Amino acid sequence: MPEMKIENGENESKAQGGFVKAFLQVSDIQKMMGISRTAAYALVRQKSFPCVRVGNRIVIPCDLFDEWVIKTAMSGRG
Repeated sequence: MPEMKIENGENESKAQGGFVKAFLQVSDIQKMMGISRTAAYALVRQKSFPCVRVGNRIVIPCDLFDEWVIKTAMSGRG
């Protein structure tokens, strides 16, 4: 999984080895949101959900996922 190097010393100490994930997997959002595997895959099938298909893999950009969560929470849907 591609990772981005953090140059900021404050954040670097929080990230393992100075790296953080740039992408999440469907299983990651499942665990983070406390939802079933079926519900997680239903999310990635929604047109409004930010994900990228790479071959057979589905990855979710972390920054876009964070934005989606905030937007969804603010709109009162979910």
